[in-house]
Amino acid sequence: METLATRVRVTCACPHYQYRLFAPFAALSPERQSLIHYHSDFGHRRGLLARMTEVIAPMSWLEMSPGLEKAVQGRAIHDLAAAIEARVLSAVFPEMTASPVPLLFARLEDLPDERITAVVADIMGRFVRLTADAAALDRLDPRRA
Repeated sequence: METLATRVRVTCACPHYQYRLFAPFAALSPERQSLIHYHSDFGHRRGLLARMTEVIAPMSWLEMSPGLEKAVQGRAIHDLAAAIEARVLSAVFPEMTASPVPLLFARLEDLPDERITAVVADIMGRFVRLTADAAALDRLDPRRA
């Protein structure tokens, strides 16, 4: 599955960077696309992108109405998505050593903004399968794809 790994400097005196992992919206099934309400190009001008939580989530979770039950189930989905982001982003950007990936990551040196296409195993809708297979995250390293 194709993903977009990004590193973008956030304007401030000392270098802070935002690292994110997205999936192209067009790579998702039309059924999944229709259930993802929060999508954007997130400023990357690469077409619509989806966040990892919505990419790996079961369709049944995406179909749920907003509320406490969806929030409770969503925590485990979000945590796995964060682990996937950390695994892939650390492979693409070796300086990213934090897990989970923070909102802003401080660095002493200046780094260029980058947008890199990284291919990983198909993770669309695979939350249940990924949680059942302890070694699944190891196979998401884009250097192995």
